[in-house]
Amino acid sequence: MALSREWVCVRLASYESEQEGEYLKNIFRGRTGELNNTTFALIAPDGKTLLAPSGRGPEFVIGRRGTPSAPASSDSLRDFTLKLQQEAKAFKPKARITNLPQALDFRRALNIAACDNQPLVVAYAKDADVREKIEALLARNAWDKVFVGRLQYIMVSNRGDLKVLGEIPDGDFLAVVQPGQFGLNGRILRHHDANTLLLDSGDVQLRLKKLLQTGLEEFTRKGLSRQDHHRQGRRAEAFWQSVMPVTDEGKASSNRRRPR
Repeated sequence: MALSREWVCVRLASYESEQEGEYLKNIFRGRTGELNNTTFALIAPDGKTLLAPSGRGPEFVIGRRGTPSAPASSDSLRDFTLKLQQEAKAFKPKARITNLPQALDFRRALNIAACDNQPLVVAYAKDADVREKIEALLARNAWDKVFVGRLQYIMVSNRGDLKVLGEIPDGDFLAVVQPGQFGLNGRILRHHDANTLLLDSGDVQLRLKKLLQTGLEEFTRKGLSRQDHHRQGRRAEAFWQSVMPVTDEGKASSNRRRPR
């Protein structure tokens, strides 16, 4: 993680955005010639120039062909680290990143948080000015060494989107959420009235950090194998409907064997 901070790390939306899906297909296509579920590349700041071979995962960068779910060997980790260091030397950052990292919307943010086994920070405000102020406060903390890489964030303007969280506070609020097992629902661990936070004459940043830290402490990490997760998902009839059809080569071959 420390080495990755020399880079701008971007998780694109894959099957959740047709525009980003087309971009990814220009970077790498598998045996089907269509968009894969996983794509990895090192790209120059122009967004076009590949700095190494692209593929399904980091091992393609160093000329190896592992599978995305397989653990990397110590040799692969060493070579990949050296590659990142080597390529990063050619570029100097013009400014620090200060924006709040977010997903496309609440639905996807909740699912990503569940996939990454992390809490989701939700900020709801009906008024755009209030949302802008809250976002600026959160952005100042998102890159703090205490929180960086440990939380997901999303700003919400439609209260109806939050119904999958069960009972939610009245008015505008910030909350730390425990995602459900399959990223389709969740529950609020800690929350704070947004306007009270903004108008408080005390140390706003200190109160916000306390909210985030307490949420992290109360969050429960779930440990499941991939097989167990799939098995329990089938039993629960949990299903995710993507914007684009899934054309991953593994999924395509599975569908040929057993049509749905």
